[in-house]
Amino acid sequence: TTSIVDAIDPPPSDAEGDSQRGSDSEGMSEEDSETLPIGESDTDPESDTADKDTDDGASDEEASDEEATDDSESGDSETPEDTGDTRDSEDFPRSGWKAAPVGAYHSCALDENNKLFCWGANHYGEAGNGNRDELVYAPTSIGAISWKQIAPGNDYTCGISMENDLFCWGRSFWGQTGTSQIYTNDGVHVPTPVEAGSKWNYVATGIEHSCGIKLDGTLWCWGNNYSAQLGLGNFGEPQSRPVKVDTDISDWKQVDVAYQYSCAIRSSGELYCFGFLQDEDLHTKHLKKTPELYFADARWKSIALGVDYRCGVLKDDGLYCFGTNGDGQLGDGTRTVLYKTLERIGNEEWKQIAAGDMHTCGVTRKGELFCWGYQQGGRLGNGKNIKEHALTPQKIGNETDWHSVSVGKWHTCSLDNFG
Repeated sequence: TTSIVDAIDPPPSDAEGDSQRGSDSEGMSEEDSETLPIGESDTDPESDTADKDTDDGASDEEASDEEATDDSESGDSETPEDTGDTRDSEDFPRSGWKAAPVGAYHSCALDENNKLFCWGANHYGEAGNGNRDELVYAPTSIGAISWKQIAPGNDYTCGISMENDLFCWGRSFWGQTGTSQIYTNDGVHVPTPVEAGSKWNYVATGIEHSCGIKLDGTLWCWGNNYSAQLGLGNFGEPQSRPVKVDTDISDWKQVDVAYQYSCAIRSSGELYCFGFLQDEDLHTKHLKKTPELYFADARWKSIALGVDYRCGVLKDDGLYCFGTNGDGQLGDGTRTVLYKTLERIGNEEWKQIAAGDMHTCGVTRKGELFCWGYQQGGRLGNGKNIKEHALTPQKIGNETDWHSVSVGKWHTCSLDNFG
């Protein structure tokens, strides 16, 4: 996920005491096998996350640094092309932010009045300022809507207003904005209503698909369904509007999505996942077309999806991760895949976790910030920009007033309790 993250409870105000990659792959036919060997046809070769399954322990970035600057037709280059300059946008708050979720190459934030600002890559209108094909260099105000949650994805963004209305904008080739636009890279350039009249509680964005929870607790998904990641009981045809997930469960409380799969937590704390997922034998992935229960005895508070790995907080406030681990993103001190068991990582009690492509970050109950995984690009915030791995959570600074953290593909943002 990209991280794939959402706004959590806002920091307390001063008066209260100082206060998260796209690819134009073709659909899988019904004749295609639903059980595929790892490393063969389980990923899209054009996606900038397709080659991130690192079961053999080798980092994709170590193997091919040159690819980091290659431009692709889909616009998913590691370094977005500088085709415009909006540096004159200097009218934005320097403090008082409530949330700062990030996408793969762009970031957004909510100010103290729940107004939205975005900046960064804007090739498909994902910054929401009405333009495209430019970089937005500073936080830029996006309309007059008041927001309760913002979820930037790979090259698009979704959010829920204070009135519980869902809006999306940005790239929509696979219908991932849910606005009916599909099979075009024109993009949706401003926040656009999704299924007007419906009321939403939560939304999650990924690379080519999105999922959301309505106020009635039902789970809905839209976008690419090549890997059954929409949970509709089938695979292949993308959906440009929200479609209800094939389940009778109606007490969902959180959902997150990654490149080829989705996971959601019920009010009971049970975790369900669907899409193209690794099995315990580690040798194959299978299409799980509807939600399947994972680790039946575990009760989760939250879940964050990375590229083929998952990290979350259980009821004991402990950190638990499973999946691929070639960059040390599980934080268990190794680079070995972990699927069959859940093991608590460290002794800290955690408030929030954010998972990305090759690194993970989290905020503890004590307000400490930790990051781990691949260190190139300075994404861990530990002062290092090296092709090495931090295999266990690394404390970032000595501060104990961190509120939340969000991770993108190459960058990380975190808010302290002062916003």
